[in-house]
Amino acid sequence: MELDNIDATSSRVRLFKNGFFVNFLNPKLSIFFLAFIPQFVTTKGDDVFFEMILLGLTFMFLTFVIFVVYGNFAHVMKRKVVQSPSALRVLHKCFSLIFVLLAYKMANLSI
Repeated sequence: MELDNIDATSSRVRLFKNGFFVNFLNPKLSIFFLAFIPQFVTTKGDDVFFEMILLGLTFMFLTFVIFVVYGNFAHVMKRKVVQSPSALRVLHKCFSLIFVLLAYKMANLSI
């Protein structure tokens, strides 16, 4: 599959659905919120639930901003790499070298 032949609208919807369900069904985020965020809630206040919600929403907003920046950076880099034959050649050579080194390491482990 080539990177340029992907239908943009259907792949974006599919990617969003996949990302949503992976995050929704992943228990790590819930465990993180229950283990980490209560440390920053004041126990003297009456609105512990409101503070937990506020801290959770703040964390989610900051994470969203960071992921948008990462996504845009990845998009720009993808375009630069795909449009540059020399960059693709270098990338292919790097992957080939990594696979050769991994094969060498596996061969040495089995001896």
